[in-house]
Amino acid sequence: MEKEKRVWIAQALCPARHVIVAGAYEADAEDRTDPAHSIAFEEIDRELDKLRSMIPSKVMTIGCPVCEAPIDSWGIEAQRTKFKTIEEATPELDRETEKIKACLFAHRMLRSMKGKPPQNPASN
Repeated sequence: MEKEKRVWIAQALCPARHVIVAGAYEADAEDRTDPAHSIAFEEIDRELDKLRSMIPSKVMTIGCPVCEAPIDSWGIEAQRTKFKTIEEATPELDRETEKIKACLFAHRMLRSMKGKPPQNPASN
């Protein structure tokens, strides 16, 4: 009998729960030992390593782009969604991505109005 799959979201979060990096993947609906989880966490870790590599060169400031929480305080977690396939989840994931982009844009605008440089010049 084939196990039921669900779409999961793995995300790196600062302590204030601002999403830094996220990815969607399909894995067993109940079994957290499904290898897809470790693969997703490794991918998120690779993305965080890319961010860490930017810090010494001053391409990016050290911390969350919203609250400035230090990179070493960020964690990775995964949550199961209601969706069975990535295709089914894509419209909702796209909407959420656009919301995050809008929030980050508004944050950058507010910082610039206060005379502060953007937190992440690489993304402007």
